[in-house]
Parts: sequence; structure tokens; C-alpha cells
Amino acid sequence: APSLQILDATCEGTSDDNTFKHIQMDKLRSFHLRLGRTQVASNDQLSSFFEHLTLPSLESLTISCHSLVDYSPVNASLLGLISRSQASISILILDSSEVREEHLISLLRLLPKLQRLHLGGMKSVNMVVSSLTSTGENEIEDDLCPQLELMRIKDIDVLSLSRLSDCIISRWTGSGKSKDQN
Repeated sequence: APSLQILDATCEGTSDDNTFKHIQMDKLRSFHLRLGRTQVASNDQLSSFFEHLTLPSLESLTISCHSLVDYSPVNASLLGLISRSQASISILILDSSEVREEHLISLLRLLPKLQRLHLGGMKSVNMVVSSLTSTGENEIEDDLCPQLELMRIKDIDVLSLSRLSDCIISRWTGSGKSKDQN
């Protein structure tokens, strides 16, 4: 039986093949995809790849993408992969300048078991940080990523320190507002 548990791939170069068979990898726990510094593949190829993949045991997902201009690795195809796989992902690492905040928030909604979140290279994460701020209403279970234990943010162009402060305080004390605002 196939037993691959960790897939760590760096994609460089291009491919003219745009057809994929459905792949279900039942034992894969960690998937790390780095899209190289050169033009790697067309947007359609990457989307098609995600659309034909199911990873029910996935625990850790890492995507680094800096080479594809106007391509967000967090898109409908990746959201479909996560939804279809129904995996208990606890670690998410995204490093890409093209991630759109609204898509990232949609992805985080699919990851209630997320414990570690690493975000890098993005233009802004203000909406994401606001969404991760615990409201204090109906306990944290109703909030986005209630089991989040570690949040690493680096190389972000725009980050509101007041929003980040509110998020940290809410995760620390269970309150949605900093003491100055109460």
C-alpha cells in the first residue's frame, strides 16, 4: 500500500501537460510546495493540480509562491482541496505576495483545528488579524481558529499595530478589545 507521509517539492521550469488524474493520498501528513523564483507553471496547471488532489490525513500545509505574478495560491482550487479532503490541518504556512486576504479568511474558516499559522511576504493581513480577534461572545469556539497557539507574521507590507494588539489581547484574555477601549 502507498505509504508516502511527507511531500516536499520545489517546482522550477514549466510543463506542457495540463491533464491530471485524481490522486488520493491517504497517508500524506505534510505537504510543502515551493514554487520557484522562475516562471514555474501556468495558473491553470496549478489550479488543475489542486482540483485533482485529495489529502484526508493532511496535518501540515506549506505553500511558498513568489514567482507567479497575479497568482494567489489560496484560490477556489485550494479551498476545494481542503474542503474535499476534510483533513485536520494543524499547521498552515503561507509565504506569497499574491495571497488575497478574503481568500485566506475563507481558508481559515475551513481549518478549525489550526494550531500554528505562519504568514509571510503578503501585502496586508489587517483583515485576517481582525478576523482572528476573539469576539468573546459564545466563547472562543465560535471564533476563527479557536485552537490557534502560534501565529508568526513576517515581511508584511501593511500591518495595523492596533488590530494586531487587539488580536493578541483577545487571544490572551478572551476579550475582543484592548484595555484602552473598554
